[in-house]
Amino acid sequence: MRAVGTEVQLRKALNYFLLEETRTGKVLDNISDIFPNVSDNDRQFISAQMVLIETELSVQILDPYTINIFSHLYILIQSVRQKRYEEQLNLTSLTQYDEKLTVVARKIIDNLGHYLNDSIHSQEVENLLVYLVGLRYNKNLDDSKDDEAHRLVSFIIQNISLGKHVNRNNLIKGLLGHVRPMIHRITANISIINPLLNDIKFNYEDAFNNIKGITQKSSYIISDDEVGFLTLYVVRAIEDATNYKRVLIMCSTGVGTAQLLQTKVRHSFPDFDIVDVISSKTYQKDLKKYQDIDLVISTVQVPYQTVSPIIQVSALFNEGDKRRVKDLAYG
Repeated sequence: MRAVGTEVQLRKALNYFLLEETRTGKVLDNISDIFPNVSDNDRQFISAQMVLIETELSVQILDPYTINIFSHLYILIQSVRQKRYEEQLNLTSLTQYDEKLTVVARKIIDNLGHYLNDSIHSQEVENLLVYLVGLRYNKNLDDSKDDEAHRLVSFIIQNISLGKHVNRNNLIKGLLGHVRPMIHRITANISIINPLLNDIKFNYEDAFNNIKGITQKSSYIISDDEVGFLTLYVVRAIEDATNYKRVLIMCSTGVGTAQLLQTKVRHSFPDFDIVDVISSKTYQKDLKKYQDIDLVISTVQVPYQTVSPIIQVSALFNEGDKRRVKDLAYG
């Protein structure tokens, strides 16, 4: 049976097949295990080009996008050897991309030509650039989709229910890091496979369905794999917020030992929001003021009923105190 279609269609179909293979298998530490038919020489060449990308751009290619670039280069090698080529029209201008990104793409295509002892059409630089921009780096190398990414992220944030303690700035930053290249992938019809998709749907069903419903109202057709990644960012932000605790530091006078205790508690529990440092008498006089406190950490014994859980510790806040506070705060 022979595959039928344009060269572009065949490449995308093969790339999707290779990526799909990773969904049913385990998440592999060694990416080359996904491609057992690749020769040692080809594997070493492709790996060297991936190292070149990271070195030249001073970035780390983040999983699972390493699979995309590996499969693209693998398919390109096979296409050149088999003399398969099809011209594409209306490609995006190279000028919109980061100059370093373009230089690296050209260098890799030149390396490929030397490796195969064959001439490579200049269009392959553009093809490779589409994949490079479609990857998620640990820094932004292309801002051509920045406005679109901000609009989509803002749309998601505005339509999802987040607790008041969720760090929205961190969530927006994380989502933008994924959405920028995601928009490029959607525009270029590049698929990625989320190897954790089934687990995400099972463990975070409500969040996944909620985000999927929101994205369906956007102007983009976003795959379940991409929605799964977006879900992870949101779920992580929500779960991080569960560690947020409003804490009151209390001692007999509200000064001295309490200030020392505050420093030690803040160092041991950076997620704690230390609302105030007060005396026992001040707390007793205005219990209603502190009724939204999650935990009171006190150096003195309190003879009256408090409105929040309270734990007595030493001013030196030793290891035993830390363990007891952790158990009371987080269970």
